[in-house]
Amino acid sequence: MYKKGAAESAVMLTLASIIVLIVYFILGVVIFTVIFGITMPSGMPLGGSFPGVMAFVFGILFIIGLVWILLNYMMVYEPLRHGKPEAAETPALILGIVELIFAGLIPGILLILAYSRIGSAIVYKQMQEKDAGL
Repeated sequence: MYKKGAAESAVMLTLASIIVLIVYFILGVVIFTVIFGITMPSGMPLGGSFPGVMAFVFGILFIIGLVWILLNYMMVYEPLRHGKPEAAETPALILGIVELIFAGLIPGILLILAYSRIGSAIVYKQMQEKDAGL
């Protein structure tokens, strides 16, 4: 059954996925700060030390986390918000599958659910256009 609210629920699911990724990002920053604060004695230089390597690795992970958030926002949320579900369908599926593997189970599942709602929204939109005679 294709419902009128499918596009709105896809937007909400996508937004929930972005919020979960932001929460993961903030938790990562807090955990990094605690670990870095414990393992890094005051005055110790970063070059070549274990904390320096750890800071580099976490820095790369933070950049990747920001990329996930931006990809979700630009490729799925924005097209849905502007009423273009066709443009968001494939990115929602691809990002959902990749996020299941690399970014976390919850954001991936939310995006795959959004993908299914996007499909319903596209069919509903096509039915409305057909009924309007466009």
